[in-house]
Amino acid sequence: MKRILIPILALSASACVVENDPTEADLADVYDEIEGDDEGVDGEDAAEPALEVAFWPDQCEQGEDFLGYVTVIEGDPADFSVADIKVYGDLEIVTWDQRGGELIVSASAPEDAVEGDVDMVIELQDGTAIWIESATSVNPQGSGGSAAEAGESPYERDAGDEGASDGVDEGDECD
Repeated sequence: MKRILIPILALSASACVVENDPTEADLADVYDEIEGDDEGVDGEDAAEPALEVAFWPDQCEQGEDFLGYVTVIEGDPADFSVADIKVYGDLEIVTWDQRGGELIVSASAPEDAVEGDVDMVIELQDGTAIWIESATSVNPQGSGGSAAEAGESPYERDAGDEGASDGVDEGDECD
């Protein structure tokens, strides 16, 4: 028994000092590694997108399926050529289609979706990406915060672009 107890006590008596308080310089280094230094692959400054976009509707409810729109609100809509769209939050992009300077998004919030903001990243064909912080928010089912209750978009949709129409003409009736 003594043969086993002595080595165990010897091993448990050794200690290691760990510094848990990183300095501001350490945190800045980590932040630079995560965020990058705004340099491209060849060492040149990375291109900033020349567009500003917005997503509408700005709200939805758990269990809701809806159509959303990514609209160019600043910049040339001709530069808005989308390669991919990703969401960060509890929202599923079912499908999307680009028509002119606008992106039409079919989205679904699961019935058990976590409430809160959903961010989006729109990747453009030229390799740049546009981050839409708090593009929409998921609200509890039945709370009155559905996409249908968001009202009309405050962003002007460019229905004059080829194919950008929603397919319903003035005076058309829906059954």
